[in-house]
Amino acid sequence: MRGQLQPAQRLVYRSLAEEFGISPTPVRDAIQRLASEGALDLDDRGVATVPVLSVEQYVEIIALRIELEGRAAAAAASRHPGQDFIDTLTRLHQDLEKSIAVDDDATLIANERFHFSIIEAAQQPVLASLIDLCGPSVRYLYRGTYARAAEHPHIRLIHALEQRDGPAARQAVVQDLQSACLHILRKIAKDDGMAFPQEWVVAGVRA
Repeated sequence: MRGQLQPAQRLVYRSLAEEFGISPTPVRDAIQRLASEGALDLDDRGVATVPVLSVEQYVEIIALRIELEGRAAAAAASRHPGQDFIDTLTRLHQDLEKSIAVDDDATLIANERFHFSIIEAAQQPVLASLIDLCGPSVRYLYRGTYARAAEHPHIRLIHALEQRDGPAARQAVVQDLQSACLHILRKIAKDDGMAFPQEWVVAGVRA
């Protein structure tokens, strides 16, 4: 979910069992369940790995995520969850900014908490299950130079939520995901050894 596991990373039962302080059996059961749900890949030998998304898969996923999370942001704004919620989002974004270029894992956690807090505030529980597949690709966002806007879309999103402006909240989420998706797509394409066509339009944004 957070992208803490690298795409194509192999999961070793015994190592995981030692990490969690349990026997290999429940680890094996958990991995088989995750594989049956499509969260992990399992080969004929029973070796589990983190899925590697293709460009085509990511294009489909990010288009759906932009649409669904945009709707969730608009719904959260209309509900106006209160100042405590706004303060929490502000703190999470500050945590994200502090951790960038210092700790990838902390950045991924802060970013996940920020986005899922909005989904929770929108009271749209189905959304969480629909965007799970995007997790393994998120780490690409913090690999290499990522050109960020002068004002992070998170700031505009927080302001829109304060103003109960649904359309502005939706647009801020769309801008956030669109800018990230182009960076991630270039990384995936590079790993696949393919050129990323500049004329591609992904989820409404021209690469």
